[in-house]
Amino acid sequence: MITLIPCSKCNTTKPVDFFYKSTIKKGGDTGECKSCVIERVKIANSKAHRRAWFTSEKFKKEKCERFKKYVAKYPERHKIRLQTNRAVNSGKLVRPDYCVECNCEGFVEAHHDDYNKPLSVRWLCKKCHGLWHRHNTPIYQTH
Repeated sequence: MITLIPCSKCNTTKPVDFFYKSTIKKGGDTGECKSCVIERVKIANSKAHRRAWFTSEKFKKEKCERFKKYVAKYPERHKIRLQTNRAVNSGKLVRPDYCVECNCEGFVEAHHDDYNKPLSVRWLCKKCHGLWHRHNTPIYQTH
């Protein structure tokens, strides 16, 4: 005998094989049939949907709250980053067009090996910057 399950999204009854397995839900199925899940994922991954999310007021509010938490947790780092940005904007620091590690061209980020020296930065691409932080720890302010 074939067990039929109702889809919570499209309200049609389908055999168990038409549902993904779930390790979280008690019944063992996801509640939505495979075709509804595929459709939902297509919409969620569409450029228009992402664009709508990143321009939504909810996203802006959440981003603002995350930033406030970061500034409250690391006020010294924030001050040093502001100081670095002001130096770049005023021309004291010049952002090159290439990474000092791998010499790739494109946008580079200011990296502080030592936060006690706010204007001593190395210009790294996103990849090299991430690798550096994966294998090293910068020196932070000491009081």
